[in-house]
This record gives sequence, structure tokens and C-alpha cells, in this order.
Amino acid sequence: MPRRRSRIVSEPMAEDQANPIPSAEPGSPPPTGKRSNLFARVAVGVVAGPVVLGLSWLGGWPFVAMILLLAGLCQWEFYGLARAKGDAPNRPLGLTLGLLLNGLFAFRAPDAILPVLLVGAAAVLMVELWRRVGSPLHNVSATLSGVLYPALTLGSAIAIRTGFAPAPGSALTPEALLSVERGFTDPAMGAFFVLLLLTVWANDTVAYFVGRAFGRHRLFERVSPKKSWEGFAGGFVGSVLVAGAGAVALPIPWLTAGYAVALGMLVGLFGPMGDLVESLLKRDAGVKDSSAMIPGHGGFLDRFDSLAFLLPLIYAWLYWLAR
Repeated sequence: MPRRRSRIVSEPMAEDQANPIPSAEPGSPPPTGKRSNLFARVAVGVVAGPVVLGLSWLGGWPFVAMILLLAGLCQWEFYGLARAKGDAPNRPLGLTLGLLLNGLFAFRAPDAILPVLLVGAAAVLMVELWRRVGSPLHNVSATLSGVLYPALTLGSAIAIRTGFAPAPGSALTPEALLSVERGFTDPAMGAFFVLLLLTVWANDTVAYFVGRAFGRHRLFERVSPKKSWEGFAGGFVGSVLVAGAGAVALPIPWLTAGYAVALGMLVGLFGPMGDLVESLLKRDAGVKDSSAMIPGHGGFLDRFDSLAFLLPLIYAWLYWLAR
């Protein structure tokens, strides 16, 4: 089988921090296309931001439905990137497996995730026997990769929101279902998840504006030519400050000042890594955005790339604290 060349391109991504390039007179308005794109970004953020924050604070099954939908959409876009590389991932089977695994998070049955994942991997391999398209090795790899990232990594948001309270008895009994509902509506974990989102958004926003104003030293030029160390540092500081402020302002009794600083540091260090990882995948696929589903923003994976990378780390951190 001939070896395929990787197509890593170097065009700038819309979300990158940029140095100001004087292509027009100072004070001149941005081009019409940029103005309309900025308006679309702001309009979507004004509408979608409060919805995401509200459902995160509320918890319950509406929150679960939101996460399952976001994970499925991001997984769909991931498979689109694989198809742009010439692979043929098994979208129906991969999406079903991702939904099933994240459903186990919803019913607080994480011990069942590994057996289901192993059986699902065997099913993906077996079904490929009857698929006569593309490379079976690439197809299987892409299908299972999409199950792990971004589906399962985003699904760990459900586990975080439960507050790590063990559900009594079988996950299929009415008593267990009621316990799951109480876990999802715990106000402290709702406030924590809202703070996590605000910290991630602060990291992105501060990094962007600091990078535009002061960025001179490239962070990872091969993957994201316009991201800078100055923007990275600004985003890190912004994350720590927002996490610290949230620990004071929000009703999260267990979130001490030390834990808040640790949260901000985790977001500040690893949030940009999620952005870079997704940029690497898009550049390899030769596309600018993961899709065009969100006006002015690109795709869902473009908007939730940092969370898709961060959430498993936050989950592991909380798991360690809970022990």
C-alpha cells in the first residue's frame, strides 16, 4: 500500500492570536467580510453562551442531553476530517458507540466503560470485513479514534457534573435513577462546571487579545503560525484570575484558594494544547474549519477543542481529590 503524504498546510486559522499587521490606515474600519464575520461570532456567543451556562448550572437530564449532542456533533466533524484525508470511518457505528459510552457516564456506571469499549472495538473490526471502501486499517483507526476523542473526552463532562457521588444499587433501578438526578442537580458542582467554562473562555479571550497586542515570539509555528508565547502567558494569567474570583463569588464550598489556583493553572497550561491539537488535525486534513455549522465560528469541534482536551484532565484531578 503506497504511503500517503501528510498535508500539513500553513495558512492561518481564524482563532489564532495574531500580531497586528498594518494593512490599512490606522483607525480605518475592517473590511466588510470581517465585520460580518465578527457580527456573526458575537451574535452566536450572545445567544449560545447563556444557554450553555444555564444548562450547566441547572444540571439534570437537559445538561446530559446537551453534552451528548455536543459530543456527537464534534465526533461527526472529526470523522469529516478523516474523510478529508481519504479515510472512510464507520460513522453510524462510531457515533452509536460514543453515545453508548457517554450514556454510561450519565448512569454513573464508569466500570462498564472499558468492557463496552472493548466489545465495541471488536464490532468495528468485524464490520469492516463487509465494508469494501478505502483502507481497513485507516478506517478502523479513524472510527475508534473518534470514539475516544472527542466523544468520550467530552462525555467526561457528565461525570464531572455528577459530583462523584456513587449511585446506590443497579443503574437501571428507579432508586438509582433518582440518585443520578440528584447528583446532576447538585448546586456546588453546577457552579463548579460554570466556573470551569468561564475559566476556559477567559483563557481563550485573554490569550487572543494579548497575542494581538504584544505577540512576538511564536508558540508552535509549525502547527499554528500566529499563536505566541505572550498570548499563552496572558491566557494563563487570565485563567488563574478568573478561577480565583469564581472561588470567592460562586457557592462552591470545597473549592479552596489553592484548588482554584490549581484549576486555573490546569486550564492555562492545557487549554491551549487542545487548541493546538485540533489545529494539527485540521492542517493535516487541509481544511480551515472542522465544519461550517456555527456561523462565524466554524464547527463545534473548533469551539470546544480546548474542553475536549481539558475535561479528562479535570476529571482525573477531581477523582484524585475525591479519594
